[in-house]
Amino acid sequence: TVSARGRLSTTVPTISVQATDNSVVKSVRVLIGQHVKKGDVLIVLDETYAEADLARADIEFNLLQSKIQRLNAEMEKEDEESASTIKNPIERKVFLSRYDEYTSRIASFDQKIKNFSQRLSTTLGDIELAKKQLDIQKEMEAGRKTLYEREIGSLINLLTTRNNRLSIEREYRGLQNKNNNQESEMEYDRAEKQAFISEW
Repeated sequence: TVSARGRLSTTVPTISVQATDNSVVKSVRVLIGQHVKKGDVLIVLDETYAEADLARADIEFNLLQSKIQRLNAEMEKEDEESASTIKNPIERKVFLSRYDEYTSRIASFDQKIKNFSQRLSTTLGDIELAKKQLDIQKEMEAGRKTLYEREIGSLINLLTTRNNRLSIEREYRGLQNKNNNQESEMEYDRAEKQAFISEW
């Protein structure tokens, strides 16, 4: 009998087998020392955790899909009828709320622009009328001046006519300034509306 010390080793390195996720072992399909080959089932894990993770991932995926649908609908400026295509009720409600906000802001801009347009039209009419009054007053002043120079009319009448002409001229210039301000404000509101649409 020969006895000797030694070490038993294999030509194939030790293979570590482990699950990629935490789980509970449901059953073991092999015995210690049993030969196995590629593809053999060694153990079966409890699928409860995996199913819960999958269910949670499905819910998150569906929520993201609904959010993408809502954001696409907002970007395309779709109307409220497209809300029916958004499956998630919360995202559908958000879309309808945002749609209401968008349409009410646009309607507000349009109303302001319409009001400015109407006031502008009135001011232009007033300017035209003031111009006619100013032309008449200038003719009256020229006539009074001629009469005064010929010593037929009085200086009081000439000065009164000139004073009236200056008042109408001041009113005329005030209306022109008012018209310019209204045009500027209307253009500002149009630009603000366009900026709101671009940023939405």
